[in-house]
Amino acid sequence: MNNKEPIEWTEEQAFKALKVFLESDDGIRFQKLFKEIDLNQEDLSVFMQDASRRQRCQSEQAKRWWASIQKFIVQNDIKYLAVIEPFAQNGRSPEDLYRALSKVYYPSGLVDAFSRCRARTSSSPLPGITKTKGWTDEQILERLEEIKIALDWENTTGSAKKWWEAFEGENTHRVALVLRLAEELANRKATITEFFLAYVYSNTDNIQANLSYLEYTRLKKEEERRKKEIAEKGKGKDIDQIEQDIKRDLSLEAQLLVFPPGITNIKGWTDEQILERLEEVKTKLDWENTTGSAKKYWEGFQRENNHRPGFVLRLAEELANREATITEFFLAYVYSYTENIQANLFYLDYTRLKKEEERRKKEAAANAAAERKLKELNKRPIGNNFTITESTISNLAGVQIDYAEAAEQVRSLIAGGSNLQQMTSIAQNFLEQLQSSQMAVSLDTQIELIQQIILSEAQKDKIFEQFLLLQGQQIFDTVSDDAITSAIQATIAQLRIGVVE
Repeated sequence: MNNKEPIEWTEEQAFKALKVFLESDDGIRFQKLFKEIDLNQEDLSVFMQDASRRQRCQSEQAKRWWASIQKFIVQNDIKYLAVIEPFAQNGRSPEDLYRALSKVYYPSGLVDAFSRCRARTSSSPLPGITKTKGWTDEQILERLEEIKIALDWENTTGSAKKWWEAFEGENTHRVALVLRLAEELANRKATITEFFLAYVYSNTDNIQANLSYLEYTRLKKEEERRKKEIAEKGKGKDIDQIEQDIKRDLSLEAQLLVFPPGITNIKGWTDEQILERLEEVKTKLDWENTTGSAKKYWEGFQRENNHRPGFVLRLAEELANREATITEFFLAYVYSYTENIQANLFYLDYTRLKKEEERRKKEAAANAAAERKLKELNKRPIGNNFTITESTISNLAGVQIDYAEAAEQVRSLIAGGSNLQQMTSIAQNFLEQLQSSQMAVSLDTQIELIQQIILSEAQKDKIFEQFLLLQGQQIFDTVSDDAITSAIQATIAQLRIGVVE
């Protein structure tokens, strides 16, 4: 993260953070590594030179902060190298580490900052996902057949089997995509039939949205099972007590989640530090503009969990990672019909992906319709009623007008394309001139002349041609029944699809 305010640790804070790192899994592993190498003086010199090279800081704040850490390890070669080793492995520097620090101090801050740096540089595939770069299609397909066994392929029948076979058939040119989906399902211990049902009921073709919907439905079913089980066990109990048991049980999985990038490890934090961080995160969730039922829901959620603010912070950071608002999450909570927080998040992911898919489809349909209209416009032929030279335009009757003057008028028509009223006024004025001069009396000949002038200008002036192509859609959006506007659009269509040589 880029810290707006300088971060400075006291000696005591730096010492504690360093101690936590050296006692962490990475700290112990790196110390053990350098102890086992049994470095001689020459080897040690090489390592120390490399370590020195990796410690450059650009900002004065980062230099001061790093010096507060470094002072405790400069006299101990093993600890010194153990702290520097993460920089070597991740291609990072103390400056990067400083930027990854949380504004709020906590003893595990150094460990978490290293973790964030590592997450930002990691290019490895997710656990259980094969990195197929360099694989042949045959190797990928062989791996796919192995994975399908875990997806209960042998017992997949009916529509589910037909759907998967069609999916494979449609993606023979990108078998890695098919393998990725299969491995995503295997990671979830889901079957092809389960995924097919999620595909059907989610009402979207977006694969990631289908996966989110699958996760949501599985967690929702688990919630319903728990409710039924707790209700059976709680016969004779007070209703409020049963409800508390359910909520406590449903939130268990949220407390056991790992800490991906953007999620703070609050181990060692006080409630005050957590609440301070929570208020900071809420600004990213559009809290100031959260009103009505959404605001009441969140306030109630915080009150119910005032004994575990870390749980509330986790949800807030999950939303911040998604760039979602509290209002969006509240709607997901309402329409998902479940109190399972993780299920609500999956439902939120599903609805957002579905909306994005619908937007893309709508945009593609609009583009296709526009393309069809442009092609229809382009079918209108340009006649041979006019001869254009560098200085004049002549019709079949021998009437001549100045080319430069006519071209300037037509360019004015194009320039007014974003303003339909202005464009119509300029067009009417130009048409009156063509009629009075007997150059183009009928509407058809007027349209033909305007088209020929535009094409002539575009051939001579590539900048003008590019302007037409770039502004084509904007002008097209203002098309009405006006024949002149249609003529301009037809000419732009010809330029766009390369009819004009």
